[in-house]
Amino acid sequence: SIEYRTFGDCTSLTNITIPASVTSIGWYAFDGCTSLADVYYASTEADWGKITIASDNDPLLNANIHYVVASGKCGDDLTWVLTDDGTLAISGTGAMYDFSGSGSDATPWYSYYDKIETVQIGDGATSIGAYAFLNVAGNVKFTIPESVTSIGDYAFCHCGVSWITIPASVTSIGKGAFYICTGLWQITIPEGVTSIGDYAFEYCERLG
Repeated sequence: SIEYRTFGDCTSLTNITIPASVTSIGWYAFDGCTSLADVYYASTEADWGKITIASDNDPLLNANIHYVVASGKCGDDLTWVLTDDGTLAISGTGAMYDFSGSGSDATPWYSYYDKIETVQIGDGATSIGAYAFLNVAGNVKFTIPESVTSIGDYAFCHCGVSWITIPASVTSIGKGAFYICTGLWQITIPEGVTSIGDYAFEYCERLG
């Protein structure tokens, strides 16, 4: 349970993840949380409806409720959450792990690649790991923050992205980073990029 006034008047709280084990939320638990916009619940909408929510929790009830499909770590200090609306949100600080194209070292969201529609990388992440978005299907929209300085090898290989803006903070784009992104027709590369790996844009037939 989340008890009486646990988060009362936490005016800087913008988002929160509520575990599936929660069955009740007490009076005023989120009262005064004027900035709360997003709530991530680690189960289904049906289970959310079974939680007993006491009165005076309007900020919680008025927030956007996202039902978590899967979540985990993707860096020493980075976590990821995939919600049922197709949003993959990465938050925290530091470098993303480098992954491989298959097997036990593949990205932790690889088995959900066909469910991802939007990728939001939060400010604080400093890299996009190797093979991070390999084979992510559909016309995926990416948000990359200014904190990112490098894009790993094959990071977007065979990804269904049509346009992407690389922030001015990025200095290197790895080998095969956008390899076989056949739908990619527009990309912004900042002048601060000093290295682009082999085959980075090979078979991006709509570019240029």
